[in-house]
Amino acid sequence: MSNTAISLVMPVKNAAPFIGDALSWISKPEIMELGKSIELILVDDGSSDNLCSELGKIGDPVGIIRYVQNPGSGKVSALNHGYSLSRGRCIKFIDADDVLECAWFALTEAWKHGGNGCWAEVHGGRIVDKQLNPIAIYRPPSFEKRDEAFKNLASVPRWSWCVSRGLCDKIFPFPAELPFEDVWMAAATVRWAQSIRVIASPVYLYR
Repeated sequence: MSNTAISLVMPVKNAAPFIGDALSWISKPEIMELGKSIELILVDDGSSDNLCSELGKIGDPVGIIRYVQNPGSGKVSALNHGYSLSRGRCIKFIDADDVLECAWFALTEAWKHGGNGCWAEVHGGRIVDKQLNPIAIYRPPSFEKRDEAFKNLASVPRWSWCVSRGLCDKIFPFPAELPFEDVWMAAATVRWAQSIRVIASPVYLYR
């Protein structure tokens, strides 16, 4: 069994101006202590900018970044490809123009769980502008009443989830022509998860 607890999957296309912010947490001391218990799969979906040059400026002291290429087939294909390469007991999808804050790694309980169960976590975030100035706060809904959660699926973004491998195996691969992958992931997660833990803290910056 893999020793990787969490796989972070990041689809990237022409995000060179933002990738430094998106990966700013990698060399933080608290992340370095986690070592190989996390991995970041960066799926380049046919970038035509200077992404590789910008990636070369980013320190990765523990060596958790796995850079792979996807033949420009779109975000859904990139998500499927990244998941197929993941080794973690749980999976979290993040975007290349956003910022996952280090606080999430302290708040998540993903370390405690195995990958075979059908469990999920959902967390809050801050809506920010291009310079990361705060605009609003996103607060995840309660999932105690599943029917109510289904009514508001569009408000549960993909980046807000951390999902066990057992649950991911039920919802992946995403359909190739899927127009709204956030809604698909929310619907499938709410349907199949045996438990959903809510982290109310805003630990993600969404541009």
